[in-house]
Amino acid sequence: MIDIIKKGEIISITGAGGKTSLIFFLAKNLSKKGRVLITTTTKIYIPEKQYFEKLYIGNSVVMGDSKNIVVEGRGTLENKLLGLTYDEIEDKKKLYDYILIEADGSKRKLLKGWNDSEPCIPNFTTLTIGVVNLKSIGLTINKENIHRLKIFQKNTSEAVGKLITSDILIKYIETGSFFQKINSKNIIFLNGVESLEDLKVGLEINQKINGKPNIYIGSIRDQWIKKIKSVDAVVMASGFSKRFGSNKLLETLNGIFIIEYLFKTLNTIPFNSIIIVGRDNRLKILAEKYNYKYIENKDASLGQSESLKLGLKNSKADGVMFFPGDQPLLTEKSILDIIKVYEKYDEIIRPLIDKKPSSPVLFPKKYKKQLLKITGDTGGREVIKNSEKIINIEFQDPYEFMDIDSIDDLKQLKNRIHLIK
Repeated sequence: MIDIIKKGEIISITGAGGKTSLIFFLAKNLSKKGRVLITTTTKIYIPEKQYFEKLYIGNSVVMGDSKNIVVEGRGTLENKLLGLTYDEIEDKKKLYDYILIEADGSKRKLLKGWNDSEPCIPNFTTLTIGVVNLKSIGLTINKENIHRLKIFQKNTSEAVGKLITSDILIKYIETGSFFQKINSKNIIFLNGVESLEDLKVGLEINQKINGKPNIYIGSIRDQWIKKIKSVDAVVMASGFSKRFGSNKLLETLNGIFIIEYLFKTLNTIPFNSIIIVGRDNRLKILAEKYNYKYIENKDASLGQSESLKLGLKNSKADGVMFFPGDQPLLTEKSILDIIKVYEKYDEIIRPLIDKKPSSPVLFPKKYKKQLLKITGDTGGREVIKNSEKIINIEFQDPYEFMDIDSIDDLKQLKNRIHLIK
């Protein structure tokens, strides 16, 4: 998020569940590039000295321990700093490189409803960030958890006592008054992405939400924020299984096709889309059963690169994760581990087993042109070899990432079938 904030930006923060924390996170990072003013058009809790250089309360000033960060209000009420007027804030534009405004109130609750006078966003705001806290999922809809409960209920059509789900959170985002009709850039920040389950929710919201606002995910607690990136899954299933002697992907393991184990796992993850590249009509029927997009590979004899390129040409996501179809023990957790690292760093992410490269590998779209030039049976290895930065993740269970290349491999996995969920 810091990288999109330019000098001269006036940023209003709305919503609930981390507004003040976000403001001081941004201020800390922006203060390395220029002078920052923090203020409010409502009320904000008075910060500790470590968070500012100067704190102005009316005509009085308190010195702090930070640098390049000034906090200002016209007075105090109940240990809160009272906001400046819009005109007072606008008059200070020339004095600071960045202005951060807490423009909403939520009484420290994780969700809220908005009355007609909220949020209080100055019309000279250049960027508005609406905060949504994913830790609200699983909480009960009641006045203890939600500020202005009746308005929240009216907007979402949800009853008191119901548990908050990701679908309710999507309705909250779509109906909420995070932004006014101000000529500013608008961002939704999903705070509290601290576990793989949180990441799944973030991906699901990004996938389902209408209007497609710019969505950022992260954790103020863990000190990271990134623009969420969509990911497509491409299953490369058009190989000839020469060592196996028949189409190994359609062999059964406990009565289930080998490739179907992967299909079931992919089905639990909110990918932007799931694309199957194959050359067998039985695979097409199976893909249609799961509502996956099936692409026929008419040039499979040219090598693995053709599967990769077909998947890539049919992908519209920010990143593509390439899967072999013969890893039935691959878990949702490991896939999400790879995606989470990709969301943070936007680089090639590759699993390692005993320090040896494995699959699936996730490529950002910035490598698309290079990947479309590959030929033969090398897959993406040449692109990886020539890349400046690759992030490897070490995994412990070799069987989870084991490919089935022979009958003996299949026998080994049959002996470990109890590990498959």
